Amino acid sequence: MKQLVCEMCGNTDLIKQDSVFVCQTCRCKYSVEEAKKMMVEGTVQVEGTVKIDNTDQAKTFKDIAINAYNAGSTQEAYTYFLKALEIDPTDFQTVFYKGMCLGWESTLASPHINEAVNAYDQAVKLISDNEATQTIKELFVSDLVNLMTAWFDMTCERFRDTDEYYAHNLSVFWDYIGAAEKCLDYFDNFMDVIIESTSIEFKKNVGELYCDCCNAICTSVVEYLDYSKKKALFPGLKENQKEKYTKKYDYMVFEVRKVAPDFRKIGNKYSCIDRVDPPTSIGSHNLRRLDINYQRCLEVDHAINQRVKQYKEEKIRKEKEEKERQYWESHPADKEKYQFLKEKYDFCSNATNSAQSAKISAETICKQYEDVISELKGKIAASKDTIAKQQKKIFGKAKAQEAIQNTQREIEEYNNSIADHNKRLAEAKIQREEAVRACNQAHSVMQSSKNAYGDFIRQCGLN
Repeated sequence: MKQLVCEMCGNTDLIKQDSVFVCQTCRCKYSVEEAKKMMVEGTVQVEGTVKIDNTDQAKTFKDIAINAYNAGSTQEAYTYFLKALEIDPTDFQTVFYKGMCLGWESTLASPHINEAVNAYDQAVKLISDNEATQTIKELFVSDLVNLMTAWFDMTCERFRDTDEYYAHNLSVFWDYIGAAEKCLDYFDNFMDVIIESTSIEFKKNVGELYCDCCNAICTSVVEYLDYSKKKALFPGLKENQKEKYTKKYDYMVFEVRKVAPDFRKIGNKYSCIDRVDPPTSIGSHNLRRLDINYQRCLEVDHAINQRVKQYKEEKIRKEKEEKERQYWESHPADKEKYQFLKEKYDFCSNATNSAQSAKISAETICKQYEDVISELKGKIAASKDTIAKQQKKIFGKAKAQEAIQNTQREIEEYNNSIADHNKRLAEAKIQREEAVRACNQAHSVMQSSKNAYGDFIRQCGLN
């Protein structure tokens, strides 16, 4: 008799459990008849189809792979993820993390982020559409972003370690920008998950890398033409070329600030994304360039905050409308009372506005009459001053007397006009008093209907 050997993994540690033999390594199960045939020496003729129960085997391989992955042994993890997929190719977690194993083998010269992103796309197609779908996607995206961050950090470290740039080492700068562009391209595969998320930590973590990449692409450096450092070029994108990436930056800041208001809050002029043309020469005039960029960033930042404010107000409005709609559907009697109270409140509110307008109009008319009367009184005072001066004249008294008579006639006309306007003012004041009473009465009725409407809304839990 031969020793029992597992046909799947070659292990000899098989133990009988619940009428079947179970491999203690891969958990593959064999019936008693199958075990007997495995123990007979020589060739055994088996008729029909032999079915091996390997239900737990894929799970075992997957568990081994996950343990290896968490321990940082990505090559070993990859091997076992591959074995698990040979048994169950529809396991979305196995599909994704097999690709992640390849991704973590990335180097600056040989990145494999694309394999991980492709694995994400494949895994997402296998996820059943349910309430947990968004959560699973966020977990996958978080792992992808951590991988992308680790790879991008390598390019950042190489970029920061280069103190000065000349023609022979400028490729470090362009590699830095190229890595940032690749990361932004990868983000397009799961931007929908980022937008749909309401998780503060998730959005902040994703947003930091995204904005860092945009910031990197808009960076410029000094390329010295010789070691005297008197002449230099300034490699980097022009303002119109940067616009594509500054818009991406602004969009991500807007998305994250929906849940984290202080995300990428502007500190000083040295911490802003560079939105303007690179420098053209070495000199203190570049400080002016920094100030211009800083002011532009402040303006954009203010506009983003206004958009966030509008977004939140609109969100609150829609949530309130939806809450009301659901309540009225289940409480039709309350809806009838609500409509009655609302119509009454709207009617009283419109009546109050009309009364307020009539009051303002009456007050305006009174003010106009008062201003005209005040102006006429001023003219009378000036005319009397003129008469007093004419009376003091020693020479030309005849002519002065004629002028005095003309001025007295003007004063008489002014007084007549004042009397007429006083009459009109008295009538206007009566109308104003009536308008004030009507306005106060309308406001009182409106306030009463408003209170009744508000109390009913609170009773329904819709305030």
